[in-house]
Amino acid sequence: MEKQKNKIMPKLLIFNWKAKVLNQTEALNLISEYQKFKTPIVVAPPYVFLPTIKDFDLSSQDVSASKPGAFTGEVTVEMLKNLDVKMCLLGHSERRHVFNETDKMIADKMRRVLENNLTPVLCVGETWEERQNNFTQNVVKRQLDAGLLVMRDFPEAKLIVAYEPVWAIGTGKADEPKDSLVVIKYIRNLLQEANIKEYLTIYGGSVSSKNILDFLIYSEIEGALIGSAGVDIEDIKKMLQIF
Repeated sequence: MEKQKNKIMPKLLIFNWKAKVLNQTEALNLISEYQKFKTPIVVAPPYVFLPTIKDFDLSSQDVSASKPGAFTGEVTVEMLKNLDVKMCLLGHSERRHVFNETDKMIADKMRRVLENNLTPVLCVGETWEERQNNFTQNVVKRQLDAGLLVMRDFPEAKLIVAYEPVWAIGTGKADEPKDSLVVIKYIRNLLQEANIKEYLTIYGGSVSSKNILDFLIYSEIEGALIGSAGVDIEDIKKMLQIF
């Protein structure tokens, strides 16, 4: 796989900091490390660090389905847009399974994102039990269909779909690239059937410098959503040197 690295075309790399960066110093140290490389990346920090980050495209980790108003604690799309955020993660497995977000709740957020001309990054994926029972495609289709219904009203909008098997998130156990490729090809077929004009399909789930090439060698896997490795200085160095 090493000998193939120079053949890797530019890919979308989204670094999701989750809630792992605790202060401004840590945030600036990570940005300083990213800046040592010419690799274009998207940074998805906690809301409080969005104004700190310069010279990189920004994604939020989530967004409210509410419009501006009396909604204590909410962060609206309009606020993000004023901070020059370009993308919003929606339906990450931690939002679905820890915070019990439903497909309907995620679709409502997606509508707000599209109304404001930001790009949704819709995360889909199955649990280990669902994988074992051969329900992967059923689950992915259900999650994706909720978003595709919204996309009908925005035919010119771009959609990014991140396939993230739930059991691979934060466990250090990534999916087999060939297995993820099967699912991503299935997702791409669904997007084509829905006449989505512009889309990207990416993989997420324990991506690191050790395995990122194994996924991105496939043309259908057009990028990666990177969690823990994206806040690990040593892993960042190894990963960004590849591109």
